[in-house]
Amino acid sequence: LYQIRGRIGRSARRAYSYLLVPRGKKLTETAEQRLNTILAATELGVGYQIAMRDLEIRGAGNILGAEQSGQIAAVGFDLYSKLLAEAVTDLKADADGKPRPEHRRDFSLVQVELGIDSRLPYTYVEDFVERLTLYQRLARIIDLGAVDDIRDELRDRFGPAPKQAELLLYQTRTRVLAEACNADSVVATKDRITISLRDAIGGARTALQRVIGRLADVGYMQIRMEIDREDDEWMERLESVLDEVAGFRQRTLQTLVGAHA
Repeated sequence: LYQIRGRIGRSARRAYSYLLVPRGKKLTETAEQRLNTILAATELGVGYQIAMRDLEIRGAGNILGAEQSGQIAAVGFDLYSKLLAEAVTDLKADADGKPRPEHRRDFSLVQVELGIDSRLPYTYVEDFVERLTLYQRLARIIDLGAVDDIRDELRDRFGPAPKQAELLLYQTRTRVLAEACNADSVVATKDRITISLRDAIGGARTALQRVIGRLADVGYMQIRMEIDREDDEWMERLESVLDEVAGFRQRTLQTLVGAHA
């Protein structure tokens, strides 16, 4: 359906597609999930999300066998992969007679590409091992307070941070905020930033647009923001958008929890 829809209409020609269901016929739960996925996929470049969602709906099959479908839909592809990796690690530990390791995720999976010169210059932190350690610590940060702590530490140990180091700290803040938004990626081009979300915004789209206002445009699975590379104001605006989305998501979750309590 997604491929067919992409071939209806071209350039300035707008076209419509009508999917009809026979009278009295009830859609299955799987069919409704697939149609909702199609409805949510309105932005360019969502083909990968469509494929991943299809994989979750029908199941990825038995990795160690011949079956073509499986129970992956019960937990989702990402969690299924993590559970499988953890199970393999545990089995290896058991076979070696070692205690099972504690499983935890050290690094964020959010992709942040802002096109800025974010790094620790070797002229600022001369020791290679020390630079590598700092990069690893930054990658493990999960709250904004820790970013400020590292900024203070850098100033105390190495002096005022150069612009590249400040941009690295900014990019880390962006990644932490994007994680709080449940974003999959934050990617910037020459004149636009696209925030891709892991889940469709659905019926909350209008409400979220009101919260963000004119800062950005809210889609079903993406939030787009026009930028001017000549003016660094876009960096502050991006942080504001991510902060608003994170706050909106937190309030929505709290409302849902209260409704089910």
